[in-house]
Amino acid sequence: MRREDVERLAGDLAGEVCAGRGLSLVDCTFRKSQGSWRLLVRVDKASGVSVQDCAAVSQTLSDKLDETDPIEGSYTLEVSSVGLSEPLRTDNDFQRFVGRRVELQLTPGWREGRADRHHEAHKPDEVAGLLAAFDVHTLSVETGDGSYRIGRGFVRRARPGVDFKGAGAREQ
Repeated sequence: MRREDVERLAGDLAGEVCAGRGLSLVDCTFRKSQGSWRLLVRVDKASGVSVQDCAAVSQTLSDKLDETDPIEGSYTLEVSSVGLSEPLRTDNDFQRFVGRRVELQLTPGWREGRADRHHEAHKPDEVAGLLAAFDVHTLSVETGDGSYRIGRGFVRRARPGVDFKGAGAREQ
């Protein structure tokens, strides 16, 4: 079976397992690393992913893969959470983080561009706050000192924000 087919089939199975456990499947990749094949499954949950979540997904997915046996030869199954340093790039990434903290590093030109803030003041090159909404062109972020609508073209890097009430947890 081709690598892409393994990823699609294993991703479908992992998605079913995750949904049954209140988790979201972020991605599923099948890669050769240091001479061995690895099936990497990354998961997420608004309240945070525990080691027990990863272990449960790993065990259930392993059983399902053993039943269907789609992968020729040996491989290692690894299930992990999305790290706080992982960048947010795709619409799926941003969708997972609506209602959660994000940290944005912006290009200096965002101040003069289509990005605007609802009240006038200095606009920093870094913004951290609650991702309220997004679309193909903009991110809307609520901070302690106001609301920002930032053109996605001005975002150098977006990543999950740290909040000490629970890393990446939905704010109430």
